[in-house]
Amino acid sequence: MVFYSSSHSLPPQHLHVLFSLSFFLLLNSCLLVLLLEQKKYIAGVPSTRMRTPNVLMKREFTKKWTLALEITCCKVSRKEEMCVMERKKVIKQTAEIAMAATRGSSTAWSRAVIADEYHRKNNKLLIEAVMGSQYAEKLKNICIKSPRSISNQKAIKRSKMIRRRISVAMSSKNNKAVVKASSLAKSIVKKQTQVLKRLMPGGETIDECCLIEEALDYIVSLKAQVDVMKELVIAAEYMKKP
Repeated sequence: MVFYSSSHSLPPQHLHVLFSLSFFLLLNSCLLVLLLEQKKYIAGVPSTRMRTPNVLMKREFTKKWTLALEITCCKVSRKEEMCVMERKKVIKQTAEIAMAATRGSSTAWSRAVIADEYHRKNNKLLIEAVMGSQYAEKLKNICIKSPRSISNQKAIKRSKMIRRRISVAMSSKNNKAVVKASSLAKSIVKKQTQVLKRLMPGGETIDECCLIEEALDYIVSLKAQVDVMKELVIAAEYMKKP
């Protein structure tokens, strides 16, 4: 718990909802993993080892999340006390902003979160504070760029190889059963892709050639949030002991 030294600055009234929220994020992460593995299996893509968030990532997320919570709590402290659902909403929103700020503009999903919060949810001051003053000018023009610009060449090459294999199989085996099976597989992949995109911020704009890479990155970010929330709950319980 060395890198969670800032946990004492988190509002104590929020800590009791962290466990339920972390459980929700964990379920969301597991669902994404399941959908991703099914999509890769049906498409004939070999399974890859799941990544895990590193200490530096968690530390940076904790720092930005603490700042976001402090700013948000200062705004609502003048108003009447929040109910449990409102606290859960604040924690979820600030955690999402903090993680997107941690990832920066390197991924399509993080850009989608930042753009949505900055342009459509009127959280300009919060975003600028969490992202840093040096990004203030960039934030004025930030947009959800096409993920094609960040897609890696391996993903594109792999996608082309899969399509080529399907084409060869279809032309060499003029069999109704093969055609039907291939059509069914394509339909399942399409449905799984749509579900996967709906679960990710900005998922509808992400191209299929880099969807797997984006999903893996988003899963790692969800795991980082879960790990930090669990550690904060443990730390809070430990501090209560005499």
